[in-house]
Amino acid sequence: KQIDQAALEISNNHFDVVLNTKGHDELSSLSSHINIMSSNLKRNIDALNLEIDQVKKMEQLRKEFIAQFTHEIKTPLSIINGNIDLLVDDEDKKAKYIEVINKEIAVINDLVLQMLDLSKLEAKAITLDKKEIDLRELTEDIIDDYEQLLMDKKLKIEIQGEDVLIVGDRKRIEMVIQNYLSNAIKHAFINSTIKIKIKENDFSIENKGKQIDENRMDSIWESFVSDDQKGTGLGLAIVRNILELHEMSYGVYNLQGGVEFYFRWKK
Repeated sequence: KQIDQAALEISNNHFDVVLNTKGHDELSSLSSHINIMSSNLKRNIDALNLEIDQVKKMEQLRKEFIAQFTHEIKTPLSIINGNIDLLVDDEDKKAKYIEVINKEIAVINDLVLQMLDLSKLEAKAITLDKKEIDLRELTEDIIDDYEQLLMDKKLKIEIQGEDVLIVGDRKRIEMVIQNYLSNAIKHAFINSTIKIKIKENDFSIENKGKQIDENRMDSIWESFVSDDQKGTGLGLAIVRNILELHEMSYGVYNLQGGVEFYFRWKK
């Protein structure tokens, strides 16, 4: 009767019943096999439900991604369309309209290239060209490229730390530092100092500026999440995938009057 009841419970997807397996007769052996079957069924069904949830989540992310991409590309396309109409109607301002069109085409091109890069990173379809990198030297080279932006906001850069060598893909690590630094500059208060700290197994960039909403700390690493109206919202998603490929940890802190982004590697 107990075996019959247990079989009925299992058939209704209830796996909590455990049969007594004491003894050495056929019924004890059958009870043991039913317990094993019940346990395996529960484990497999739980795994299947988890997989279904992940598929649903991926499908939702796909829909959100398409919706966001459509939204991002709609504005530059509208601007291009409008300027083409003006180009036809007003020959005198031809050069101005062509300049605007070329600028918006560059925006679309940058968005598409970033999306392609992100899709390759997420699919792990990129082979890292790992070599020794002098982090301080690389950082100083990157800072030179942002000289005009720093001057425009009257920002100073302070680098703390000695020369540190890490093993990684120089091009990809450069993209990470560029993203961290450009974000720090965009959101920094005018006439403030950006601090870059390079330690034995830690790199961070700190600015004085608006803090990040604590509820958004995790979501900023996803695609198309940005407070910058001129940004694509793909930068930190690319950073996340690059650092995960390097098996490095990463994150962001709110500091008193500012924000600090970091990435870390094993000693």
